[in-house]
Formats: sequence, structure tokens, C-alpha cells
Amino acid sequence: MATKEINNDNKPFLSDLRKDFVTLFKNTDPIEAVQELLNSLPSAAAILNPQREAIFVNQHLLNSLGFSSLENLFGKRPGEMLNCLHALENENQCGVSESCKLCGALQAIRETLSKKSSSFSEMRLTSVRDGIPIARDLKIVVSPLFMNNKVYMILFLNDISNEKRRLALERIFFHDVLNKISSLSGLTQILQKEDKIEKYKNYIHTIGIILNDLTGEIRAQQQLSAAESGELIVNHEQVNLSELIAKVVAQMEQLYNPKNAVICIDSKSQNITLTSDQILLNRIITNLIKNALEASKEGEQITVSTSLNGKNIVISVHNNSYIHQDIQLQIFQRSFSTKGSDRGLGTYSVKLLTERYLGGKAYFISTQKDGTTFYIDIPMKDKN
Repeated sequence: MATKEINNDNKPFLSDLRKDFVTLFKNTDPIEAVQELLNSLPSAAAILNPQREAIFVNQHLLNSLGFSSLENLFGKRPGEMLNCLHALENENQCGVSESCKLCGALQAIRETLSKKSSSFSEMRLTSVRDGIPIARDLKIVVSPLFMNNKVYMILFLNDISNEKRRLALERIFFHDVLNKISSLSGLTQILQKEDKIEKYKNYIHTIGIILNDLTGEIRAQQQLSAAESGELIVNHEQVNLSELIAKVVAQMEQLYNPKNAVICIDSKSQNITLTSDQILLNRIITNLIKNALEASKEGEQITVSTSLNGKNIVISVHNNSYIHQDIQLQIFQRSFSTKGSDRGLGTYSVKLLTERYLGGKAYFISTQKDGTTFYIDIPMKDKN
């Protein structure tokens, strides 16, 4: 009996509170009221119509995208708001390119429209700002909003790039470093059991190579972090490309050739000296060969070539494997890998270092008939 009295006492009170709030809405311009509610949300958000066009956008989203006013975003679809590379390549139209079918935002929106329920996804985005490609990872939440038999949507965007980058760097760093430490440990155990002093020399030589490579892995992570933050300093010097490639190939054959692939330097390659950053070139070529080795089958051939393209130099690495179309669409994206959660920055770092710091271009061609070739096309001299 007492409980009923409390409920009866509370009902008018709650009703009055709601009436007061609704009255404020009635006395406020509806557009202003919706905008105010959206601005109060703690994350970047937009209300989309069934055609995926933004009809409301909150201040958090505006600030994160760098637009000057909300009006600049109205009528835009998510890829157009985010300056997605694939939208820009297709006359600023979101959702029309082949790559869009793998877009996390588009998949979440379609799922919400189909199931009439909230959807969650992640989106690997390459956006372009001031002509510079920027890799971002976004967490996507799409919630339905039912209005007069129409399904509108609230799109929530949270930038998880730093979290993804940190996790990827840690996984790759620990994976590679632990593998090399394991190799050193094995060699040390062999040395302890070895009686003939002459055999020590080969083991000690191999240990030295592994230690140098281990140092290189640590520096590579430092380079990548500095490159993404815009703090990487390019050191231009004279580089003999043939000597550099021969050195990288020798290291790969000794340290990283689990499938016993044959790494060949094309006999038609030209002996070229260029002005560039030798450390960055070493890292790029190493990643391309390592990628080819991981994609190859037992005993297959990998071919490294160099050629001139006008005033540019083209370095290519070929293997016989074909990259499936769905995977091709995601190559060069940070955090994407077919090799597991402890990989994923090899091709991404190749593109980042080549295009942002060496002034060149990174791309690939993959067909079932001819296999896969990755290319980097860089100027012989830095562009000042």
C-alpha cells in the first residue's frame, strides 16, 4: 500500500518535469533544439537521412574535421565529410568506388537501415588534408532514429588512431624483437656446446648480423613514429642504389627467408646513384622484399629491379603470388594485414615514407597471370 502511494506521488512530479522540458522545445525553434541536443553529445556525431546525407552535424565533428561552419557539411555523406581519398578520387562522391564496399561506415549504415537496430564497426580511413594523405582509424556507431515511418540515423565517430597505432607498433615490435632474441639464444646454446673453436667464427658472425638487424627494427619503429607525427628529418646524401639493394638482399637471405625463396637482382637493372635518404630507402626496400618473401611459396623466385623513368628512379619487387581483389583494396592501409594481428605496417610505412618524405609514389600491380609487383617511383634529386 505504501509503495502505491509513493508511485502515485511520483507520477505527477515526473510528468511535470517532462512537460517543462517539452514546453521548452515548443518555445524553441525545432532546428535550434535538435542542434543544441546534438552539440551536447560528448563525441563527434551527425544525423543522416536515409540517403546517408548529413542533415545535422554537431560542433565536435566540425572541430575534428577542420571545417569553418556547419553549413559546409550539410548534405554531405560520411566519406565526403571526412575527405576520404576514395571519395575525392570519384568526384567527391561517397560510396561509389570499388573500395567503398569494404568501408566500415558504409557497412554499419546499411546494416542499420536493413535491421532497424544499432550497428558497430571500425573504419580504416585515408583522408586528405592540404594535399597530404592522413591515415586514421575510426570507431563507428550508427543508431536508428524513427521519424514518421522513415529511418534516419545518428552517426557517432570516435578517432581511435592513437590506440590502434600504439597496439600495432607494440605487437610488431615485440613480435620481431622476440624472434631475433630467440635466434640469438639458440646460437648461444650451440656455442656453449661447441668444441671446435673454428666453428665459433660463423656463429659469432651470424650473431653480429642479428644484433644489427635487431637494432634496425628498433630504429624502424622510431622512424615510423616520427614519420606519422611529421617529425622525421630526411637526410639527403649520395646513394649507390645497386650496392644498397645487394646489401638488403644479402641480409634477407641470411636472416629472413623462411621459405627458401630465391631473391634475384634483375641483370637488366641499371647502376644508379641518386640523392636521397639511404636509411629510409633501406627500410622501404627491406619491407618490400620481406613482404614478397612472406607472400611467396617454398622455393619461388623474387626479383628486384631498378630502372629510369625520365628523371625518376623506379624500384620494383616482384613475386609470383596474386593478391585477391578484396585485399588489394586495403593494401597500404595502416593496421591491415593478411598475416595476423602482429603484422600490418609494412606496406603502410612504404607508402608513407615514399610519398610523404621522399617525394615519390608507391603502388602495385597484381594479376593472376603475372603475380604481384610493388613499385616505388622516386626523384633522383630531392624536390626543393
